Amino acid sequence: HFLETLKLDKCDRAKECKDEIEFILKRKEDCSKIVNLIKENKIPLKVTHNDTKLNNVLLDKDSKKGVCVIDLDTVMPGSSLYDFGDSIRFGCNTASEDETDLSKVNFSMEYFEAYVEGFLSEVKDSLNKYEIENLAYSAKLMTLECGIRFLDDYLDGEYDLDSLSNTF
Repeated sequence: HFLETLKLDKCDRAKECKDEIEFILKRKEDCSKIVNLIKENKIPLKVTHNDTKLNNVLLDKDSKKGVCVIDLDTVMPGSSLYDFGDSIRFGCNTASEDETDLSKVNFSMEYFEAYVEGFLSEVKDSLNKYEIENLAYSAKLMTLECGIRFLDDYLDGEYDLDSLSNTF
């Protein structure tokens, strides 16, 4: 979809985003790695949430423990790597998702290591070697995918920079 949006450039915005577009195009082959592993039957299709972040978990008001997953409109067949990668994209960020001060945005290796340890302690037996080998990669991929989606929306005219900056 991104390549088609870029080709059409219906809002004549691609020239403003040359560095971002080049960044994405240099990583084009990265985008198909998980899909290819599924096609090669190296990783299985599973039921996935596809929007795995803390605000999609209903918490008990007293214990603060997770009760259930919510926002189920994104549930579909996919890879556990998509859910893992997206949860890392969200959970290892040291700032809120909409932080405009980029000096506050960092990836916490401490959070990552703790998350991997907890995740594997619960699901290791349901993952195969290819899934385990690609956990860290999935965090990179899902972060890239999110950036591609936002750039695609911008190029397609879904928002302009002034309205976007006013939302933060």
